[in-house]
Amino acid sequence: GKYGGAAGYGLAAGTCHILSNAIKNNRLTTDSSKRLNVGLFFFCLISLFSLPGEAAFLPMFGPAVLLMTAMMFIKGWGCNLSYQGWKAGVEDSRGLANMTSNQLLGQFATDVASSLKGIIKTPRKGFVYLFLFFMVVLGGFSSVMEAQFYMQYGAPLFNISLQWSALARLFFVSSIIYSLKDAAEQGRLTGMAFIQMNFMIAAWALFVAIGQGTYRLGFSTSKSPMILMSVPFMYGGIRSLYTRSNSVTPAQHSQNIDPKIESGNPLAIKIDSSAEKVSKEVNRGLTDNIEPSLMSESDADDDSLDNLPVDDSENHTQNDEDANERNGQNGSQQS
Repeated sequence: GKYGGAAGYGLAAGTCHILSNAIKNNRLTTDSSKRLNVGLFFFCLISLFSLPGEAAFLPMFGPAVLLMTAMMFIKGWGCNLSYQGWKAGVEDSRGLANMTSNQLLGQFATDVASSLKGIIKTPRKGFVYLFLFFMVVLGGFSSVMEAQFYMQYGAPLFNISLQWSALARLFFVSSIIYSLKDAAEQGRLTGMAFIQMNFMIAAWALFVAIGQGTYRLGFSTSKSPMILMSVPFMYGGIRSLYTRSNSVTPAQHSQNIDPKIESGNPLAIKIDSSAEKVSKEVNRGLTDNIEPSLMSESDADDDSLDNLPVDDSENHTQNDEDANERNGQNGSQQS
């Protein structure tokens, strides 16, 4: 339980890092950013009910109260921060400012309906993530039923609050996995944000497996099935990272293109205009030093056409005719 709780806060920290990059690159309007904000919001909100169980790990009453107070403040601040991030993304995507509560609720309902449609219509590329998504959702449903069972039979508050903690983490994980499913369908898993999400979920599953399998000074793999869940996410992250590092094509090399797939960064770098200009001037200077006789017709400079000899025989013929005509007119006048 301790390892799983710590891993949940690690997921929150990693998600905040991804969202901070989204803010820098003006990408809060994307569906993935809005899902992460929603997941972070409900993680902070639901985990407020787990404070008694988290603080009870400390044996002394005073430090436990201080920890619970600090965690309550941090989670409340996280709720407000994620809500403001989601609101900013919704308003920017719709081109509106200061949306009312009814408008925001309507947009949230629309996004939920769209996500449900995405679950029903899932291409083959996102099937593995969809399967893992359903596994996490079933785990969250199990936590709810277990918490209800504890409450019904008067179990200690410690046990009940830990189930709320598990529900908060699993809801958060499901929002990240759904974002990975959506990215797989659209062929965007090579983005750095999605690579980080894959590694985050893999690390979370490993920490949970360590917590499940650790007993006294030993470790039992049979009691830690979460190891199996970490494998597809670890594989997906490594594969996407490898594809990203080898995504430079020969055409991109010839055009001096830098294939940066960083989320929010441009896919290409502008060619240095000054270097291109110098190269053209050097080529022009080399061409000017070549004799015209050695140049092909297509290589000749347009300015060299001004120096070609001009055939003015037609002009001489016209002048002779004019002179004869004037001589004939003078002779008739004299006679």
